[in-house]
Amino acid sequence: MAAKEAHNSKLISSDLKTGNIPTWCKAMGTTAYRVSFSGLSQNYIVGLVDMVGSTKISSKLKTREWGLYYEIFLNTMAALLQRFDGCVIKNVGDGLLYYFPESFNYKNTNAFSKCFE
Repeated sequence: MAAKEAHNSKLISSDLKTGNIPTWCKAMGTTAYRVSFSGLSQNYIVGLVDMVGSTKISSKLKTREWGLYYEIFLNTMAALLQRFDGCVIKNVGDGLLYYFPESFNYKNTNAFSKCFE
């Protein structure tokens, strides 16, 4: 097993140096999906809103009530974010991970004020 892992590590290392579609990726037949990093970087305001105590509260609810409880919270938060030009990245359990797309420009004071409203 260790020899195979060492071989795979060498393949990955050589593919990273050449920038080609990785040999191991071709072997797996996964060339259609390829993550690529452009080297560009942007700064954004990112946030996470979470329901404090939701596990304890939801444990006392019936299934339908539990679903409605989370649905109301997550949809209300998403609507608030949209109102201030924020975008939901992902639902994270009982919370939302979000960012403000216009916050990349630090000179855009209007975008920053929306983040804090």
